[in-house]
Amino acid sequence: MRGEPDSGGGAGASSGGGPAPADGLGPATGGPETVRGAEPAAGGPVSGGGAGEFSGGGPAPVGGPATGGPASGGPASGGGARPSATGDPAPDTSTPDAVAFLRRFHAAHPAVTARSMAHGRAPDGRSSYALLRDAMAGRRRVLDVGCGDGLLLDMLAAGPGREVAGLDLSAPELALARCRPGLGTAELHTGSADRLPFRDGAFDGVVSHMALMLMDGVERVAAEIARVLVPGGTLAAVIGGGPGEGGAYAEFLRLLRPVLDAAPPERRIPRLGDRRLRDREGFDAVFGPAGFAPVAWERVPIDLTAPPETVWRTVGGLYDLGPLDAATVAELRARFTAATAPTALPDGRIPCAMTVCVAVTRRTG
Repeated sequence: MRGEPDSGGGAGASSGGGPAPADGLGPATGGPETVRGAEPAAGGPVSGGGAGEFSGGGPAPVGGPATGGPASGGPASGGGARPSATGDPAPDTSTPDAVAFLRRFHAAHPAVTARSMAHGRAPDGRSSYALLRDAMAGRRRVLDVGCGDGLLLDMLAAGPGREVAGLDLSAPELALARCRPGLGTAELHTGSADRLPFRDGAFDGVVSHMALMLMDGVERVAAEIARVLVPGGTLAAVIGGGPGEGGAYAEFLRLLRPVLDAAPPERRIPRLGDRRLRDREGFDAVFGPAGFAPVAWERVPIDLTAPPETVWRTVGGLYDLGPLDAATVAELRARFTAATAPTALPDGRIPCAMTVCVAVTRRTG
């Protein structure tokens, strides 16, 4: 988890050319790559551990804006400008350095967020993914923005009669998603959230797990999500909220910060994201003008207590560690292991916790 540093990136929306198919689930003509139950590339996607977006609450950066923090700039995206519903071209607000970093990181560590967070549990026993799944009760057409390896999409697809679609900046993440039997008919698109390749009103539900806080150009992202949602449609997002009280996550950030402060510029991640999405007032300031009702905002503690190797996989997957050299990471891990060993429970597990913010709103009008 990247600490309180700014984070950005996440899944953006892909660009597309012409109108989307009538069902609203297909890519716009000439749009981003679409994957429908395809076989993975030979050898399969490379897997990696670590937390993908904890910064500030999720795997983001601790020092600078890593792929998951609030940073300035436009939404991470790729491709040319896509015409909007009015026919005017959408501005290309991408931040190339951030997008390139995110793609490299997730190519090396696909499924990083799921591997870091899927074992975590809220006080009621649900994972952060299950919190979003349950927020989509009664919704039949759901889009996951920043779907990663498809864990949440797979959970959503289990709902009877539900159609799902996913979008992510990382092709290797989507390669993992397409391996999931439950997503054999799901449409998966490579792209960014500021230019969604779907027709107006294509969905009655949109979810995003640890991705919105990584994006730049959030006004454009909010407008695009509003466009593809039907009036009354639900948007639910899990956003990083920082480390829990004490525990290994907080200790790791304490050890990591001086390492990042001492790192040369070329060993730091690019600044990404928009800090406004990390609190209720900021979220409403962005999504309210796009046509969303005041957000229901809840801070939920997530218990990530686990064996030492799993805890390291969680904290060691932060974006901030990506540019660091192997020797620095090895030394950091040794110090972290020594610092947390005395906190081990009788069964050998290490206490670890973070906080997430669950934001739920609906499109009005």
